[in-house]
Amino acid sequence: MSTFTTDRRTTTTTTPNASSAARPPPRTWLDMIEESPNRRKIEVGLITSICLVLLIVLSLTLFVVLTLQTNPVNKAPLNLQNAVFCENATCFEQARRVMGYVEWSREPCDDFYTYACKGYHVSVANSASKYPITQGAQEQLRAAVEEVLANWHANMRPTDNFYLRYGVNLFQECMQGVTDAKEQLQSVFADMTYNHKPFFLPKSFDLEPHTLASRVGRNFWFFPLITVRKDVDLENRQRMIVHLDEPELSAPRALFEDSDFQREYLQAIRDLAITLGFDNVNETARIFKLEQMLSKGTTSPRARAPYYKKVKLGSLFLDKWNIYMYLSNVLGENMSPEDEVALRSEKYFSRFLKSLKTTEWGTVNNYIVFRLVQFLSPLLMPKESKILQFMYRYGHALRPPPSKRTRCLDIMEPYFKPLLLTAAKITFKDTEAKRAE
Repeated sequence: MSTFTTDRRTTTTTTPNASSAARPPPRTWLDMIEESPNRRKIEVGLITSICLVLLIVLSLTLFVVLTLQTNPVNKAPLNLQNAVFCENATCFEQARRVMGYVEWSREPCDDFYTYACKGYHVSVANSASKYPITQGAQEQLRAAVEEVLANWHANMRPTDNFYLRYGVNLFQECMQGVTDAKEQLQSVFADMTYNHKPFFLPKSFDLEPHTLASRVGRNFWFFPLITVRKDVDLENRQRMIVHLDEPELSAPRALFEDSDFQREYLQAIRDLAITLGFDNVNETARIFKLEQMLSKGTTSPRARAPYYKKVKLGSLFLDKWNIYMYLSNVLGENMSPEDEVALRSEKYFSRFLKSLKTTEWGTVNNYIVFRLVQFLSPLLMPKESKILQFMYRYGHALRPPPSKRTRCLDIMEPYFKPLLLTAAKITFKDTEAKRAE
């Protein structure tokens, strides 16, 4: 009896081990493919799918790269075949110095878009005033531009209607993505009127206000404290001063609290007033008094300046579009020996500065004009000029911080670089002789 029980238990305990040893291992998906009668088709399908996914990824990557890629070197500026370029080491060195001043830290396309599409300039701060444009002048200029555009053909010579040809190409480059660039261009030209006259610069040096000093512009950034506005209290104006009307363009606050800076700034402003021909003692005294109060940080209600409406030093400007035309025409294609002499003459520079006066306010970017004046001034102003001393000492601290380069700036840069290099050649080729005088 006991023997039977032992054998039964043995049989009972060994049965599960035998069943587990006989169970086949689980099959993977590779095993299933190998055992499938459609093995060849499945393998081909998998390989095709992988290749298709890789092709899609590569196509998307290539599309993104081509979309974002910029190649400004290949975008040669138009109508600059006769531009004067450097041919010796000295000229190249001077050109390098000039280009060192140029920082593409602003977005001219943003201003250009507002200029082209909205037909007016919004004033600084929170003011809602707009620059008035007569409807009759708009329609007259629109008709003239429409006629030119209607007769546009691919066989036009580069010298035919230089302003419009240069403007169309620059505008189309700057307005990538706009549905109808020509329609927007018409708005640009329709907006460029003053006293019923279009803002086209002549080939000669016509420095009348209606041609050069055309409309509102941004103050020179290296004179950040000369902006004098009415109905702006000290606290708000101090913020506007420090930030140059742009919150992201801030100069070190310690600089404005430095006594040497305050003293040299006031000297530079006084020198600037004399250079521009402001001999009205009462008017300039108001400016200096206000600046002194601001530099001392006074919070007196008397520091408010509702009576500074007519302060002419408040906004030195030149219209951006006109400086495009001025640089491209005078420095790029039609430079004559007489123009070179005029460009380097102190009389011309004085008239040029005087033409920058206005009492209007606006937000048009003015950096191109300032660069022109900046590298002309060392030759055309005496070495003891307080303006130059102020610029050399504090210009780096007041310079706006560089921003990320954009496709728009990369596209526009080759248009301006040859022009500025040409200007460098013209203005600096007798640097030592000028300074020796």
